[in-house]
Amino acid sequence: MMRKYLVLFTVLLSITFLVIGCSTEEESSSNQDNTDDQIELTIAWWGTSVHHEKYLDVIELFEEKNPNVKIVPQYSGWNGYWEKLATQAAGSNLPDVIQMDYSRLNEYVSRDLIKDLGKYQDEGILNLEDVSELYIDSGSINDKLYAIALGTNSSVLAYDPAMFEEAGVEPLEPGYTWDEYVETARELKDKLGDETYVNIMDGLGDGFIHYLRQHGQWLYNDENTEIGFDKQMLVDYLNIFEPLREEGVVPTPEMVAAAAKGNEHRLIIDGESPTELITSSQVSFVRELTGRPIELTTLPDLPGGEKGHFIKPSLSFSVTTHATDETEKLAAEFIDFFTTSKEANDILLGIRGTPIFPEMQEYLYPKLDEGTQKVFDYITLLEEEYARELYPVPPAGQGEIDSLYDRLMEQYRYGNISAEELADQFVSDANEILVEASE
Repeated sequence: MMRKYLVLFTVLLSITFLVIGCSTEEESSSNQDNTDDQIELTIAWWGTSVHHEKYLDVIELFEEKNPNVKIVPQYSGWNGYWEKLATQAAGSNLPDVIQMDYSRLNEYVSRDLIKDLGKYQDEGILNLEDVSELYIDSGSINDKLYAIALGTNSSVLAYDPAMFEEAGVEPLEPGYTWDEYVETARELKDKLGDETYVNIMDGLGDGFIHYLRQHGQWLYNDENTEIGFDKQMLVDYLNIFEPLREEGVVPTPEMVAAAAKGNEHRLIIDGESPTELITSSQVSFVRELTGRPIELTTLPDLPGGEKGHFIKPSLSFSVTTHATDETEKLAAEFIDFFTTSKEANDILLGIRGTPIFPEMQEYLYPKLDEGTQKVFDYITLLEEEYARELYPVPPAGQGEIDSLYDRLMEQYRYGNISAEELADQFVSDANEILVEASE
């Protein structure tokens, strides 16, 4: 009898181990399936350490709400960002989501590197219902939506009020002229001494664009096949600052090159210049990096001229054509979360410019520090008094044209070429780039 029970016990024990073994195997298989079900989304952006920290916090929040999602961040400063993307594009390995600049949008569309997001707007995954058409249009080409703005932006002359006070120089109030700008720079240098310089806006970017718009001109012709402005305009623009260069008011070429290595190296941050041409979306992190109050004013007025200011996307998110169907939809969901979630915006706090959603602007404003509120107020001031319509989307080849101008400006700053030679060479080479890019 005992033997029968022993045999029965042995059989039951074997069955138990078999069941446990199967259960463990199934559980292991189930866990493996859960791992396999996780979606990986790659997102690339440029910015400062301040931006990186906030973006990573938003990503962590999104992952908490979506446990099946793993986001792989790729971030850097502005320098090197586009070169890395070009390398990834050549290898058909672009991130799913890339941070986009208005100046590069046409280039990426023409190379079929980013996707039309219109269907996600139609499906309500991208909620743009209350967004001004101005900001939707700024991310659209040929009625297709390629970029979602993360905030609004405009050029601004930032200044350190403490340095103006130390120099005994009155700050430049909105409505000041180009002549007043030059004279103020000269006074600041004279009062602040040898260790301080005054940054000027002699690049191809917002300063020159502002000047051209005041004269009713634009960088390119309507077809984007050649330079659209009279090259004497560029000579005249450089000559505004030439007396300051001759008098040693402006930073040395070496200082300019060092400052170009990244936003953290801007001269205003280290107190080496009392002014800096930046964008309104950069004001918050400049304040954070300096640890000092930074004020803002408009760019110079041209008496009798047209309005030069504009409001554009500070930057945008685009979804690349290397994203799969699965990651493409998830990318749209992340972009919507980044731009419309109150929790995400509680983290970002307008660091990428004034939100494009009126409801979010109203929600954030009382939460902002006084400095960031001034940025929101600045955009309102431009909308009401100083800005007009946005300029056209720059053509494919804009990045190469920017690099061309930077190379020529370096030679000009060292005195190796004149303003006239710079303008001649720039127009000639830029036209070649535009023809090649349009083919």
